[in-house]
Amino acid sequence: MYLSGSKWSMRKRRRRTNPWRVLFLLLLVAVAIYVERVVVQTVPPLFVPTPVPTRSPASFALEAERMFQEGKLEQAAQAYQEAIKIDPTQPGFYINLARVLVLIGDYDGAEQHARDALLLDSNNALAHAVLAWALDFKGDITTAMAEIERALELDPTSALAHAYYAEILLDSSLENYQQALEEARKAVSLDPNLMESYRALGYVWERTGSYEQAIEAYQAALRTNSNLAVLHLSLGSMYLANGEINQAIDSYLKASGLAPNDVRPYQLLALANARVGEYGKASQWAEEAVRRDPGNPKLHGDLGRMYYKNNQFKQAIAELGLAIHGGEIPGEWTVAGQTVSVDSKTTIVGDPQIGDQVRVIGEQHEDGTMLARWILLQVAEGTPTPGPVPTLAADQVDLVGAVESMLPGAVVAGLEIDPADPHVVEFYYTYALALAKGGDCDLARQIAETLLLTVREDELAAVNAEETLRICGALEQTPTPEGTVTPAP
Repeated sequence: MYLSGSKWSMRKRRRRTNPWRVLFLLLLVAVAIYVERVVVQTVPPLFVPTPVPTRSPASFALEAERMFQEGKLEQAAQAYQEAIKIDPTQPGFYINLARVLVLIGDYDGAEQHARDALLLDSNNALAHAVLAWALDFKGDITTAMAEIERALELDPTSALAHAYYAEILLDSSLENYQQALEEARKAVSLDPNLMESYRALGYVWERTGSYEQAIEAYQAALRTNSNLAVLHLSLGSMYLANGEINQAIDSYLKASGLAPNDVRPYQLLALANARVGEYGKASQWAEEAVRRDPGNPKLHGDLGRMYYKNNQFKQAIAELGLAIHGGEIPGEWTVAGQTVSVDSKTTIVGDPQIGDQVRVIGEQHEDGTMLARWILLQVAEGTPTPGPVPTLAADQVDLVGAVESMLPGAVVAGLEIDPADPHVVEFYYTYALALAKGGDCDLARQIAETLLLTVREDELAAVNAEETLRICGALEQTPTPEGTVTPAP
């Protein structure tokens, strides 16, 4: 039966297609595909740590070489240490680190790392060579000689080994001069771009008093690396020995700029200025050296010598006495703009740091400084100060304020007189003269008589000891009053 005119039909009506709807659907499909194939794969899962890229050991080694060429030896050493942490199986990292440490002056560390390289490769010629060099600086010539000979046996063409051999031969005996010179020249011929080759050649000329040739060799070494402070120091010392004082000062200044924490440039600047009678400048440079290493008795002795030459006898006595007898140098803090001396007798309550509020109880000096007897960290308001709180004595002052700077103190070990060390002997006779001119003849006589007993063969020491006795009027024998005993010197 056919229902005519019914609104119901088995056929669907065709609607017009909306192009914007189609475009929207296609965009949704495209976004879904992008999220699935790109975004989902690049976003890490939740709560899973993201891996951090690790630098390759080779990149640290390249950084170390760059630091070395820039004269930044401490940073070069740190970079090699980082390379070793990542890959401790490479002997070359240990060898290069040892080379840098020798130039820094850390001979124990250099020896250890060279031996570490040998544990990885017992037949590594460079490891034997660097170990020999470190041992030479430590004074173990016999072992150094055995190691360098082993290095040359393993690799006769190693310029580095021949350079080190030249230095070790000369340190063993000046009679080895000719062989040492041949070894240094061989190192240069094997590798004319190697700094150590020219350094060894300069060292041979230096030890044999050929200062002009030494200057040329050290200048050649600097052409391979102009940023190494140790080379500027060596060149400056050759200028100084050759009487070229201004050139020496220039070299030392360059060294101080390249290695500002090294005391040697300041020591040598003091010596160079004293050589031309500039004792005021010499004292200033010696003071700079002491600031960088306050516990070094020889630096205090050098400073005392400069003060004596500048007729500053009181200051000379203080510094030379510290070098000879030893003692303590107080730390120097700045609290609220006030200079505060802090020594081993100062009681410090809490752990004050720069920026902390402290209370200082101590004695005020005429020069404006304050000697602290108590330093108490000030805690939050309403909270009691930890530990005991002292009572302010009548002769003490009270200071409250922020810690602005903290320079640590140092303990100085005294130097015993050593006939084999003319440097120390000079401290003693300069101290005796300063004491005599300062009016302390009792101690001056004791030191002068000790010098005459122990270093009589040292003509300069004997002359100055006798001058001390003359100043004090002790050359003439005075009768001993009856009933008294003359004390032994």
